[in-house]
Amino acid sequence: METRKHIEAKRDDILLTAIARNGPLSEAAQRAILALPSATRRFERGKPIIEQQDHPSHCALLVEGFAAGSQFTHAGRQYTSVRVPGDIMDVYGMALPRPDQDIVALTYCRVAYIPHAALADAAERFAVVNRHIWYTLAMEGLLQRAWIVSMGRRSASRRLAHLICELTVRLRAVGLADDKGFDFPIVQYELADILGISAVHANRAVQGLRALRLISWQKGQMVLPDLPALMRFAEFDAELFASASFEPTS
Repeated sequence: METRKHIEAKRDDILLTAIARNGPLSEAAQRAILALPSATRRFERGKPIIEQQDHPSHCALLVEGFAAGSQFTHAGRQYTSVRVPGDIMDVYGMALPRPDQDIVALTYCRVAYIPHAALADAAERFAVVNRHIWYTLAMEGLLQRAWIVSMGRRSASRRLAHLICELTVRLRAVGLADDKGFDFPIVQYELADILGISAVHANRAVQGLRALRLISWQKGQMVLPDLPALMRFAEFDAELFASASFEPTS
């Protein structure tokens, strides 16, 4: 069983790694980040992490697992994005009165809740933290635009390929993936919901990429035999998604 100290160390490591992609961390910035107060909670697969009726005073940092933005209509559920460790899943909550979507655990998740006031104070004192918040918002927009294009114009196989490429570069940024693959313990019906297609079509998309020898997905492991070829197939803009930092213009 993990100790509290181990859990806090994991939170600190994932947060420092995520923020450091936006610039060098001074000793003072590191101390301030490590001193951010937080409460950590665990969520089983399918459980809501954030709900639309909430009025949160904390940001939710995903420390472990996969989660997804989710909205319901009369026709059913639509996932709007996949969240990975290192993501501040509701940074927009610092500006909006309540969330515009639920955040649901796709796998077992561990989440650290950081008070808005504490994060805002760190952002005011340290430019690298401020840039990370800007980067998070910019990445949200980038993911949403890619999602819209996927839903409207990409085939199921290319939609899946683009998602895998997105996850690879985002997980690689926090040390949880390399060019050969990553842990992906998602069940297939959830993958279908993520892609906005039926389970049958999702299975065909997976088999199609396997037949092209672009992926191998077994026992929760996404193996990538030829990542450059997968990116070409997906028409994936690796340079944009893998951008190391975001600088707001004055």
